[in-house]
Amino acid sequence: MAKRNLRFLTLITIGCLVLAGCSSSLYAQSPSAIPVDDGFQLTVPALWADAATSMSGIEPAGIWAGTVGPPGFDIDLASIEAEGAGRAWTAASASAAAVASMYSGLDPSAIDIHFTITGPIDGPSAGGILTVGALAALRGVSLLPGVTMTGTISPDGSIGRVGGITLKLEAAKEAGFSTVLLPPSNMQILDQETGEVLDAREVGALLGLTVRPVVDVAVAYREFTGLDLVPLTTASFTLPPSVLAAGSETASRLITLLETRVLSLKGAAAEAVSLELAEASRALASGDSALAYGLGVDALYRSSRIAAEQETETAIDVRGIPATVAALRAEAKRAEERARSALLRGSAVEPIVYEQQMVTPSALTWLAYSIASLQALQPRLTETMSEPEVLAAGRTIALMSASIDVLGPDAQEVVQAMPGKPALPASRVAAFLSGYTNFLVRAGRSNRAYLQDVLLRGQSAGDAEQAAALDSELTVLARLDALTQEIPAGENALAEEISQAATALTYYVTSGEIVSSIQSFDAADLGIGQESPTVGNTAALNASVASAQGLVTDLADHLAGQGLDAGYPTWSGQWGVAAFEALDDTERSTAGAGLALDELWYAAIAELMVNAGWVRV
Repeated sequence: MAKRNLRFLTLITIGCLVLAGCSSSLYAQSPSAIPVDDGFQLTVPALWADAATSMSGIEPAGIWAGTVGPPGFDIDLASIEAEGAGRAWTAASASAAAVASMYSGLDPSAIDIHFTITGPIDGPSAGGILTVGALAALRGVSLLPGVTMTGTISPDGSIGRVGGITLKLEAAKEAGFSTVLLPPSNMQILDQETGEVLDAREVGALLGLTVRPVVDVAVAYREFTGLDLVPLTTASFTLPPSVLAAGSETASRLITLLETRVLSLKGAAAEAVSLELAEASRALASGDSALAYGLGVDALYRSSRIAAEQETETAIDVRGIPATVAALRAEAKRAEERARSALLRGSAVEPIVYEQQMVTPSALTWLAYSIASLQALQPRLTETMSEPEVLAAGRTIALMSASIDVLGPDAQEVVQAMPGKPALPASRVAAFLSGYTNFLVRAGRSNRAYLQDVLLRGQSAGDAEQAAALDSELTVLARLDALTQEIPAGENALAEEISQAATALTYYVTSGEIVSSIQSFDAADLGIGQESPTVGNTAALNASVASAQGLVTDLADHLAGQGLDAGYPTWSGQWGVAAFEALDDTERSTAGAGLALDELWYAAIAELMVNAGWVRV
């Protein structure tokens, strides 16, 4: 490590001299990827600003990445001044490393990333450029000259808003940059003196800068390197007939189930579910099984909520809160046991093709999330609960039961319909999944640290209210963290590794959803089965859905170019997006967007696992 730090200091010293010496001329130095210690290192120009002092500048952040030595990611403070770097910078750096590792196309369990900074800066606004830099270092790609960027990084790869834009544009001008990349939500700048809203492009033009919006890390990577994050291919993936048939069968079965269930529901909400169910039936009849299933999932959640509320209200009226809580506690325990048994069964199924080996953990996340949610709920089921709290508990149990008894089995059925390459030896796949699980756990903990050290730290009263709204999901996240701590070290049998990978994947995505909800969407909660989640930034949410959809499509085409099947991930992404599009411009549009984004995240990671496993195993 000492040798690496010395080389970092040399590189960063040169970077500082270049930046300091070019304030009156175009910054023409290309941040080159330099081979060092069986990896590559480069320096990225991270914009920073301190509104309190009206100061801003460029922090030359050093990045080394490689696939030798013990995997991990950390931050090296290369000088005494850097001790001023705070917890927010540290958390943002770890989150950037996790996203870069995930989307690099490599096996993330073998990746080692180190960041080095020399200045006393803090805050998460360099997350985006650190992610791009880490991706470039992993691929040995140099960055284009004259380009800098500010923006947070969310676990889905989207670039989130930051502060101090005017100061940062001025710093870029002083350092001689020509192009500044901004989050889309920062393209409008509020003039603090006049109250006027200014266009960032126009502000940049006055300074001699080109200002461009970048919605996600894929766009940012292209702007910085001129290359595509996912290599272009002439292949185009289409769902195989066997997966289409399985999807159609699950849609038909779900609609039949709901047609019986809806008869027992009451009120206007039940009528709305009936209308949605009728639309799902028409979609199935016309051959659009993805839309049929997507609307069916939404109707299943809605009907489960309604039925649970009606049954719980009746129980409270008849037996009172203490007896109702006792019954719910027993029901939650039974549901957890069903989920555990189903997870064991699903993990023990022997896949017959390679792609099934890699995507089965994603299909089992329905069960892994249910286990954590039900475990988080049970200690809170006390006789002192208020009636609204009891009703909420009943809804949670019903929603998890829907996942356990319907959606989880459906997902596994589609996985089993996938064609593909012959299954690889179980021991080799188990070894790969073991390493991937370790990475997902590490990445999930980075997200959780970012949540605690950046997003929920030093809250104002308003922020505390938001945290209260997120309390249920945060408790589930804590249970997932505890479950990942129970994962034994070392390699285990394939069935155990599949189960563990499902839990780790659930931990990573759940932590990422909470981070993105707060940081990018101004949402209290986008968790499973939300009736109508409040989202302050619907444009950012919709943009993330579009970005994730594009990534899933590109990855599927990339896999097809290697002769690999992406049937299950593509199917789950298709029905999620179909539901989102059908619910757009309705009162349930944000619920549809949350559902789609959840499916697309799991789909993308499943495809990345297929790709990384094929290269590695």
